[in-house]
Amino acid sequence: MKSCWPTRSTISCPGWSVEEALGLMQAAIALARTLPPTLIFQGFLYGLSNVYHALQQWEEARRAWEEAEAMTERSEQCVWSSCRSCV
Repeated sequence: MKSCWPTRSTISCPGWSVEEALGLMQAAIALARTLPPTLIFQGFLYGLSNVYHALQQWEEARRAWEEAEAMTERSEQCVWSSCRSCV
């Protein structure tokens, strides 16, 4: 059985082709979009961006990266808002 897992800066899929990894990541993203946003989902977006980059699909890589970065900005704003309301 093959396994695959994303991290913030890379995706590790020992024994998988890049195309197989892309298919797996696209399926995981589709399922994850049905759930509330989390850091795990953000990690999938970064991983997907790296797979697109490896396939030289620059526009798709940029879109996935920007979506992950937007999640970071939103989560930082929520944390900052919560801190300010406590002061």
